[in-house]
Amino acid sequence: MSYYEDVSGIAEDATQEAKDNCDDSMEVNEFAIEFVHQSVDSHLTYTRDAYMALMESSNPDEGIESGGVDLGSCDSASQVVTQLAFYAMYQDVMDKIKFHEIEDYFDTPVYTCDNDDCGESFTQKQCDDNVADMGDKCPECGKGTLE
Repeated sequence: MSYYEDVSGIAEDATQEAKDNCDDSMEVNEFAIEFVHQSVDSHLTYTRDAYMALMESSNPDEGIESGGVDLGSCDSASQVVTQLAFYAMYQDVMDKIKFHEIEDYFDTPVYTCDNDDCGESFTQKQCDDNVADMGDKCPECGKGTLE
């Protein structure tokens, strides 16, 4: 698997995990930061992986530019490379995540009840949360269908 396939995979996993585990769009950024941090950290377990990530990254200087890597605190060249690779890959993944799509999932109404007495609108998250209980029926009135 190539570096950018790995980056895309982590970004897709972070997106799906945010949709599955967050209650609203306000939680998404914090959740994504933690998820990506753990995923990138576990991905760069070998120095060879870190070298490859640093060579392929679109953000090889991110660790220095963000102030995240303190070169004076590193004991070896491999530690420098691993820290630089972490920040580079982390930023590549964060750049790939489409936060606006995740926010839309939580915040943008996509379905409206066709019952004239109801007319309630629902986000994709609300529909996904209620689909097991309601099927295609309106979660508000239970009569109309969602269009």
